[in-house]
Amino acid sequence: DILQNIHVAQGFRPGAVLRCTLLLLSLSTPLAAQGSAADDALEVARSGKPDSALSLLVKARTADPDNLDLQLAHARVLGWAGRRGEAESVYDSVLARSPADVDAVVGLGYVYHWQGRERAAMRQAKTALALDSANADAQALRRAAHSASRVSMQSSADWSNDSDHNTGFRQAHSVSAPLTEGLRLLAGVS
Repeated sequence: DILQNIHVAQGFRPGAVLRCTLLLLSLSTPLAAQGSAADDALEVARSGKPDSALSLLVKARTADPDNLDLQLAHARVLGWAGRRGEAESVYDSVLARSPADVDAVVGLGYVYHWQGRERAAMRQAKTALALDSANADAQALRRAAHSASRVSMQSSADWSNDSDHNTGFRQAHSVSAPLTEGLRLLAGVS
């Protein structure tokens, strides 16, 4: 009512206002459809059909190659499908255009985490948290990278006796550490 009164006071007729509003809504529908294409594809991927989701995303990105939501969904599904190198490339292209996009920073961090590159994943988590300290995905990435980079040690000792009263002692020690990044650094491979 208020908007209509303003337009009437400015010399617009109510019918013209309604037609303009409907025209604007009809023009914005393709953008809304593209946004939902990303959501639809993510839902298909979550249901266990990443190849179908990727097909939907490729088709949608062909129609709108500059849509960041479609690019982020594409990178996410590529990562879930195990195509980490391709996902990294898509995230890099998003970040080249929009370096403060927290979803892209976190997504790239998860790609690094899945590749065993925990230091790089932790850097991405810190960057994302600097951009948005309340972002739950960034906090989860930080916890995952921290947990994966921790050294874990276990020891056990067993005494045993056999029927001849021979005593035996056995010790077992194991250490689990994220060796892939450390070995890469030692070998000089980046």
